[in-house]
Amino acid sequence: MLTTRALAAEAIGTALVVLATLVALKTALISGGVASPAAATLLATASGTALTLAILAFGPVSGGHFNPAVTLGLVAAGRFETRFALPYVAAQVAGGLAAGLIVAVVSADGLGGRPGGDARTLAAVVAPSGLVGAVLAEALAAFVLLIVITTTATLVKGEAAPALAAGLAYGLVTLLCLPVTQAGINPARATAALAASGPSALGDLWLFWVAPVLGGTLGALAGGWLAES
Repeated sequence: MLTTRALAAEAIGTALVVLATLVALKTALISGGVASPAAATLLATASGTALTLAILAFGPVSGGHFNPAVTLGLVAAGRFETRFALPYVAAQVAGGLAAGLIVAVVSADGLGGRPGGDARTLAAVVAPSGLVGAVLAEALAAFVLLIVITTTATLVKGEAAPALAAGLAYGLVTLLCLPVTQAGINPARATAALAASGPSALGDLWLFWVAPVLGGTLGALAGGWLAES
């Protein structure tokens, strides 16, 4: 049954994950850029830890999706009810937008890079290497995340293990995507950052929905098949 509590849990959990990611990116940009090993480690640790905590805290209420790619992937794999998908995605996007607003308000330069320096924003971006690489990185990241989520949710006993597995997977795929797309992976996170970066940034938004949802769907199907074998 869809409840207000479940939607609130999805919004709050998504806000926590997005906030951790944006703050880590902000710190990396201020300190010199996201390309350094220290920045990559910070971002992977922050995002993975935030997802683990969010699943542990709010997962018992909503199932702990906190990512439209997760929700839609689970729907496609028959592991989540289709009629609940739109409310869940709406709650996740709302939570992501709230997190983006918080960062924009408390930061002197909003969601921008270093004042007078790095002009890159905290948005998910297509690297100079091109569109194909961005699509592949985002889709592969979501594939890995969903295959871990679906297999551990079915096979692993105990409440903490699936949350830890999801957090570790999220941290790992963040490292994968960081140099290519600045680690979009979560469409709610990408929507928040791109929206706050101005209308010109929204042209890339489709990529950060289509690629993770496609990869996540394939990951959920593969994970479901593995879990049942």
